Amino acid sequence: MKELYERVKKEYNDFLNRGGIPVLEYPINGGDDWLVVEIGVTERGVTFSFDQEYDVYFDGDIEEIGHGVFVYLFEDEIIVRDSFDAILTEIDCNITEGYLQANDLV
Repeated sequence: MKELYERVKKEYNDFLNRGGIPVLEYPINGGDDWLVVEIGVTERGVTFSFDQEYDVYFDGDIEEIGHGVFVYLFEDEIIVRDSFDAILTEIDCNITEGYLQANDLV
């Protein structure tokens, strides 16, 4: 798990050093508003947070650690999600399906 953390943290820092902004943005309510999701990396996993106004329906790899604050846990058995990009893809799918679509925001 520490090896996965080190690899993802390096990829995250490389992303920041190239001028990347660690957010995901989603148009909601017909494009009148935006859901902005802030991304970070901790030893537990990739964190993400947003203004949560509705219920979330995320998969078991995601743990809520505060209202609107979540962590995609680093797990030893994760094989295909072993990069920052792969984990972001999983987070994106969960936000799209488990928050936006589930609450009719798109």
